[in-house]
Amino acid sequence: MHKDMKSELQAERADTQTEMDEWVHEFNTIRPHQALNGDTPAQHYRKSPRVYTNSLVDYDYGNMQTRKIDKHGDLKWHSMDYFLSEALRGERIGLKSIGKRRYEAWFCEHLLGIIDEEAETFTPQLAKGCRQRIIHARRKQKAYIKEF
Repeated sequence: MHKDMKSELQAERADTQTEMDEWVHEFNTIRPHQALNGDTPAQHYRKSPRVYTNSLVDYDYGNMQTRKIDKHGDLKWHSMDYFLSEALRGERIGLKSIGKRRYEAWFCEHLLGIIDEEAETFTPQLAKGCRQRIIHARRKQKAYIKEF
């Protein structure tokens, strides 16, 4: 859909939201689709019976300290902002001390990475084969990423 939308809207020189909305309406309700045997996506759409609650069950971190991730994906910890992930906005994480000014950051049973207050960094826990990234904390709202 996105490839079609991009090429067709560029060909038509569409530049307003109204023109884009009209294209999406035609794509979903008028235009037949080969993958749907000539039907439109609207003919196959069904509203889910499940209700989305937008929240997880309040997880018990035991004796870990907990903090809430802000709307930017930052953890505020001892006057510093550590960027963890925008995907965790509004979620609580657990912080487990693992030594002098070093903490594991946990989301439920998932180790997110290590906060090192001395170096003012957050090092994410990555899958094997991924390039290691160290995210430097800032006293302001921004963080930067350094790759190795």
